[in-house]
Amino acid sequence: MPDTMQRVWDALSTLRTPFSLDEYALHNQVAGALRQAGLHPVHEQQLMPRCRIDFLVDGIGIEVKRGRPNRSALIKQVERYLSSELVDGIVLVCEQGLTLPDTLSGKPCRVLSLRRLWGLATPGGLPGKDNALPPQPAESRGAQASEEQPAPMAPSDTGALPTYLRDIPSAGPYYGTLSYN
Repeated sequence: MPDTMQRVWDALSTLRTPFSLDEYALHNQVAGALRQAGLHPVHEQQLMPRCRIDFLVDGIGIEVKRGRPNRSALIKQVERYLSSELVDGIVLVCEQGLTLPDTLSGKPCRVLSLRRLWGLATPGGLPGKDNALPPQPAESRGAQASEEQPAPMAPSDTGALPTYLRDIPSAGPYYGTLSYN
């Protein structure tokens, strides 16, 4: 299970999503990143009556949240998911970082901040001067600009494109369940 958790984490760490994605587009990007890594996610896996997790990959649950979710409500939701025998651990994919315990209900819990993957968030999502990057001397900035830039990728190099720039293959129409919860 720790190996699967790490493989899921590594796959999701490749995501560089635009800020304007709705949650379902974000689900498509997460599924694409998992499949690209050779994993087989089950989307909207039912764990119990009226309890579905966004993705399940070999016992690792993945829950996708836009914005910064309410911490106490999220902990209750995660504990409900982790109470299922189908879930051995969980990875929360959130736009903004938040801190949660390393384990909940005796099972591993990790939080992946999409903004932190872009380098736009500080650790824990908290502002502070300790989290700021050190200033770069002017002479080193000038040296970087004069270095040789890599050649642009040819359109045939789509395998070298990051996940967020690749076209998501269509598997036909998607018929989901509309929920206001």
